Amino acid sequence: MKIVGFYDVGIAYVQHYWQWSHVIHDFCSGLMYLPEHLKNVHVVTLQTNAGYYHTIQWLNFLGYNATVLNLNNQEQVFVKELYFVTGCEHAHSVTIGGIKRLRNVVRNKLNLTTIKPTKYYVFNRVGRNLRQIQNHEQLLEAPNKDVKLPDNQVWHYYAPFIKKIEYAAKFFAHIRAFICPSGSTVYNTIYMQEKTPMLLIFGHFDKPNIQLCLTSNLYMIGITIPLPKNLSANYLVNIPQAVTLAKKIVYCSEHGHWDNTLGLVHAVTKGDYNFDPIIDVPMKN
Repeated sequence: MKIVGFYDVGIAYVQHYWQWSHVIHDFCSGLMYLPEHLKNVHVVTLQTNAGYYHTIQWLNFLGYNATVLNLNNQEQVFVKELYFVTGCEHAHSVTIGGIKRLRNVVRNKLNLTTIKPTKYYVFNRVGRNLRQIQNHEQLLEAPNKDVKLPDNQVWHYYAPFIKKIEYAAKFFAHIRAFICPSGSTVYNTIYMQEKTPMLLIFGHFDKPNIQLCLTSNLYMIGITIPLPKNLSANYLVNIPQAVTLAKKIVYCSEHGHWDNTLGLVHAVTKGDYNFDPIIDVPMKN
């Protein structure tokens, strides 16, 4: 192992996935716990799995004077003062504390509080063929036919592939309600208003997403479609069920609360966790 540099202050972190939105959760949320004085000194860190451009873009946006290192497996650096952050939700729950702080920073810095949300979207995942909505055309067509929206709005379809913070901020800040597979895409709610409702398609019990909704004061209702343990499959969504629940999030977007929760079940109990999300049960064909 070769030492290739000596620095005064460094930031180490844990990030397991490459997606843009995982930088929000795994890296940026952890930065919210670091002392403010670090923004007044030069720091070094490693690039995130999403790459150098995304890492340095977020560091600059958050006010850090940072050098991003790209070391190979045989290289290391020595720092006198090391800070370590982790996006693992069981470590210090950055989804609870860090996301809320990051959300306030982003919305205030980009003046997103002045934007009135009006758009309704069906989102899908991009990249590898994992946990994508297989019948997304029907999922877009049916709500446009059967779910009435205010002000002559329509449902739009989009598979987000994001490269710039400002673009993501302006786009997602206009969302009034949305349908989406659970996962890292949901972390783009940091740009949205509080109480934005969503219908999530779950392949497993995604606790970080549920924590995100609770700490950000968002409304969430979910359909569970169990996938293999490695999540290596796509969703075939029950369209009538999705239409029924889409009506609920539209109602919520207009009135600021659910109409009712009849016929829904809770997947967790308050005795096990300190939250009580609304999660629908899978329908039998």
